[in-house]
Amino acid sequence: MQITADLHDSVEGILNSKYGLSVAREFTMGRAIKKLGETDLYIYKESDGIITDYAILENKYIENFAEQYNQLMGYLNPYFKFGITLSLNRKISLSQGFDEIEKELKTIDGDFAPINIRRIGESETLMIVSEHIVPETGSIITETRWEFS
Repeated sequence: MQITADLHDSVEGILNSKYGLSVAREFTMGRAIKKLGETDLYIYKESDGIITDYAILENKYIENFAEQYNQLMGYLNPYFKFGITLSLNRKISLSQGFDEIEKELKTIDGDFAPINIRRIGESETLMIVSEHIVPETGSIITETRWEFS
């Protein structure tokens, strides 16, 4: 997607110069049994040959939210600091989109069920942040969701 390329170009230099982070596009990773997937953006740090995972970003159309959510959770491992999801929306208003995302998050159960869901923004929702327990460690990871119409 062009939005992935634009995001990559926008953040790569800043993250590298300010924090020493690298950003890779279409990076193969995951925990799938049959086939590994490609995350849209993979943010990491490499120092002395050691790679430290920081974040991944996935973007999908909002109609595929459940698939998007499961894909992102499948890519995350216990060492990531956070995940980012961009939901692209061409059919409903931003407000309706955030309502849909929140509703979908509340229906998820099992290992990746959110333990906390909150909207960020004063008069209008700017993003939804959810927290999840990492099954392998019991620690909490944050997932941030933005939506674009």
